[in-house]
Amino acid sequence: LGKYKSVIGLVLAYTLVNLAGQVMPSTWTFFTMERYGWSTSAVGLSLAVVGLLVAIVQAGLTGVLVKKFGNKKVITLGFTCWTVGMFAFVLASNQYLLYFAIVPYVLGGIAGPTIQSIVSNSVDDKEQGNLQGVMTSMVSITAIVGPLIYTSLFAYYTGDAAPIYFPGSPYLLGGIILVIASIIATYSIRNMADSRKSSIEELDQNFVE
Repeated sequence: LGKYKSVIGLVLAYTLVNLAGQVMPSTWTFFTMERYGWSTSAVGLSLAVVGLLVAIVQAGLTGVLVKKFGNKKVITLGFTCWTVGMFAFVLASNQYLLYFAIVPYVLGGIAGPTIQSIVSNSVDDKEQGNLQGVMTSMVSITAIVGPLIYTSLFAYYTGDAAPIYFPGSPYLLGGIILVIASIIATYSIRNMADSRKSSIEELDQNFVE
């Protein structure tokens, strides 16, 4: 039961990660044009940089880090980088700081695949289909809900009726979601490790008896 709870927690963390990840594709163009006065070409250049960095991370950096440091440390590092990058978007006072913020934000992408790998390895083969179906469904939901939330938030805090002018509000929410996901993931991984340790100790005890 403890292991089952841990898997549920990691699936929830993975869902929240994907929800937070919707902020950039949903609002990046609006955000950079509004706050920094970027042209369409400047926005395109920034997205090209993001795409290049994402390709580097996905090309093998995640696997290398997992082999060297283990899943738990990689997830912790990923969440830390992602959260720092998200909050840095909020605080970046100029476009140069914004570019610096892109680096930790993209590096945070190592957390998602690592969580997915842990979840997949924690269930039986016969349950893989159901698991993947649930995770795919949750990600699909975030792809629908996320843009609605973030664009509405951006529109409100850049509109005339806003109590304060705050174009970075979607990224602040994204950062908060990542903090929550980090807490859930950390607790779930710790609980999973304790459950496995208890199972091993129980097997050892039975062997002795």
